[in-house]
Amino acid sequence: MTIPRRHHYIPRSYLKNFAFQKGEEYYVHVRYKNEKFYDTNITNICSESYFYSNPNGGAKHNVIEHFYANEIDAFFPEITRIVTDDSITSISEEQRFRIVSATLSLYFRTPKFLNAFNAHQLELLEELRNYSLGTTENHTINFFGKKIDFKQLSFESVQEQIVKENKLLFLKEHLQIFNDLLAYRLDDAIGIQKLVDDSEYITCDNPVIIRNSQGNLNNIFDDDNIIILPINNKYKLTIFPPRELDIKNTFGRITGNIIDALTTNVDIENYSEKWIIGSEKSITKHIDGQNKYNELTPENLQMVDNLKKKALTMNSVWSRIERIGITHPRIIKELKELAKDPEFSNDSNFLSIAKQLNEKGYPILD
Repeated sequence: MTIPRRHHYIPRSYLKNFAFQKGEEYYVHVRYKNEKFYDTNITNICSESYFYSNPNGGAKHNVIEHFYANEIDAFFPEITRIVTDDSITSISEEQRFRIVSATLSLYFRTPKFLNAFNAHQLELLEELRNYSLGTTENHTINFFGKKIDFKQLSFESVQEQIVKENKLLFLKEHLQIFNDLLAYRLDDAIGIQKLVDDSEYITCDNPVIIRNSQGNLNNIFDDDNIIILPINNKYKLTIFPPRELDIKNTFGRITGNIIDALTTNVDIENYSEKWIIGSEKSITKHIDGQNKYNELTPENLQMVDNLKKKALTMNSVWSRIERIGITHPRIIKELKELAKDPEFSNDSNFLSIAKQLNEKGYPILD
């Protein structure tokens, strides 16, 4: 069996969703670090040589790469088909498992956290070496349980050993945490947002956004966390705690516009480590949009203020829905009041919820 050298930590089956074809090949518009944007083949990005290979794994040293290739990456075309088919509103247990596991895998399998951990430990090691050699006669330190003698060992060899050990720890621990969170979030609700104007989503080399309702990430096992992943340039998937048990096997489908794309794309860029990825159109719109809406004009300030008030209102309503259910008389009364507000009465997603409740015998709209 041929052992692949280049391991894609963001699978090509996902990157294809943001690509355009040239013959049989797929290309995307990208920026690497802070360089200029350019077009490149998806085989050239988001990969490292033998990234998942375990040098101590013996015959099974490539088992993690095979796991991702066969158990996760192979299902992205099916996941994309389900998410982007607007007629699909229910899913099977197997489809739910594949969607949630594929999404969470893209959070844990990237090198961003390993690289940050390495940088932190190597910086600390440098400071300890300078202190030991510069201010004391004791040249041996205890570094996370490991005794290091800076007089006897090459500092470069110590650095290499630290990076090697961190890699082995990453390979073991990231799969364990991934499986733990998968089990914890498997029954969560799944929402799909579709952009209905000419705006587009972008993606990156660390495309899964996890945050709570306050916009923070304090604990990945926080019940309040929502999990966001752009599926392609028009569809975004959101995993959130279910507020009613009967929505477990359904999709909540809503629409979005340029504001939704702008806010999501800002998060995507902030979450990225090296690569920003999309089409030339989506990247251009992202940059132009940031320039336009970051201007402190009265119109932009009012728009931001309205969005904040609207978000706070809906968060408050949803927190009560979570406790007492969407058909509780108190909730119905609140939704009727919101229907009188132009910010909500002109919102397609609010109208969709209101119409569904109307059909169930709970009149929200006059």
